[in-house]
Amino acid sequence: MPELEAVRGYLNNQEVGRTNARGDLLMPNLLPYYGNRLGIADQDIPLDRSIDATEKISAPPYRGGTMVVFPVRHTRRFAGSLLIEVAGETQIPAYGQLTVTAAGERFESPISKSGHFYLENVPAGRHPAAIEFGEKVCRFELDIPKSNEPAVELRDSRCVMPETKP
Repeated sequence: MPELEAVRGYLNNQEVGRTNARGDLLMPNLLPYYGNRLGIADQDIPLDRSIDATEKISAPPYRGGTMVVFPVRHTRRFAGSLLIEVAGETQIPAYGQLTVTAAGERFESPISKSGHFYLENVPAGRHPAAIEFGEKVCRFELDIPKSNEPAVELRDSRCVMPETKP
């Protein structure tokens, strides 16, 4: 947990100390060849960060050590609203699905009745996106701004449906 100070650390559900300014905590007296249950208190992690696991099992060798890492990353939240233009008319894609592809990963969000969506940890940049609603799919590019803020509001994002010929 780089740079997270004062996070409580546990060995077999017993508090053994807190992390230092670098995010390190030394836990002596682990049992060799035995699965020691190591954990951290997620209540000590700031709200603008997320962690995948709060417990891990480690079995160090005899007279040896082990390093257990609890990766913590900044959480960036993006919320906004979507509009679709179909034949010159603006529609709200109520109860649809937004899918954004960025850095080889898919980010998905349901769309509310009023067209609002919510995404987390999408990298900054212009990314291909698709709105699925009803039997229709609208493809466009979604701009994710570079920001250090934990929450970013994206104004109305528009997708223009190509006109189909009868």
